[in-house]
Amino acid sequence: MEGQGGPAHPNTSPVLPTSLPRRQGPVEGILKTIMGLRGLSISEESTFDFEPSQEWIRWPGTRGKHGSSPVKQTRPSKIRKPKAASPTKKRPAQPSTTHGVIPKRDPPIHFLTLPPELRNRIYELIAIQRDPHYPQIRPVWALGKRMLSNDRCFPLEPSLAIVNHQLREEMLSIFYGCNRFAFKASEIEVLHDMRMTSPVLQKKWAIARPASQYLQQVELHVLAQRLQVDAMITIKLKKLPDGGVEITHDSEERGYCCCVEDEAVAEVLIEARGGNDLMRILQVLTARRVVKLGRAGMRKSVGLFEFPANRCPNCQKHRLTLVGGG
Repeated sequence: MEGQGGPAHPNTSPVLPTSLPRRQGPVEGILKTIMGLRGLSISEESTFDFEPSQEWIRWPGTRGKHGSSPVKQTRPSKIRKPKAASPTKKRPAQPSTTHGVIPKRDPPIHFLTLPPELRNRIYELIAIQRDPHYPQIRPVWALGKRMLSNDRCFPLEPSLAIVNHQLREEMLSIFYGCNRFAFKASEIEVLHDMRMTSPVLQKKWAIARPASQYLQQVELHVLAQRLQVDAMITIKLKKLPDGGVEITHDSEERGYCCCVEDEAVAEVLIEARGGNDLMRILQVLTARRVVKLGRAGMRKSVGLFEFPANRCPNCQKHRLTLVGGG
């Protein structure tokens, strides 16, 4: 039919089949072979027996004029600006994996690695003093218990001597070897009975001081008096380089009779021949003096002996009226 506007255009839309033709190809044969190996039988009618969906008929959608597919409107693509180059971050320096020969580290430095000469100099600054040390044994009472007491020996050893065995040996060899130790009766009234001129207390002090073997010089100070004039007799014991012992006293320098001292020193030197333990020799000397003073004089009090104020029949020198003993 023709209308007023002109002849009618024939319908150019393609006629689509309602069903798809059965696909032929090698895939179908492969499927049949696989199913046959598994013992399954598939009929040709049921192999691809399905109806296609009606949606594909209308694909790709509404058609345009003259049956052509509409052209999809696309937006113009935006021109992207190139990103600015980001500043490169500085990486921390990595340690090199290639090293040369690493030298061995020196051993750590501590006090015992110092040269012996330097250590001895430090010991001398700590332990040596000009004045002599006066050994004492003092009772130390427990807190709140007057009846319980322990005897403590003085002077106290340097604290450096309790660190280890090597420091103790080195420190005490300087402390006892370079200082003078003078034994005398204490001037304190409380310690009057603790007289270090007694051989018993001297032995007790030596046992508590095993390092007394390092002693190089020991003195014994005893009280003396002549006609109400106080004096002091000093007896010195000293080790010699050859291993011997030298004993001297100053009684003769004062112009008094020293027969008792000379006899006691002579006997002790003969008995101690070959030995150099000053504390042992001092104990023997103190005990010999007490015996000889008791024979020549008369005991006045504990530790004191009285003599008549006349001349000695042997040396014709004036005698001391009071002489301290053990």
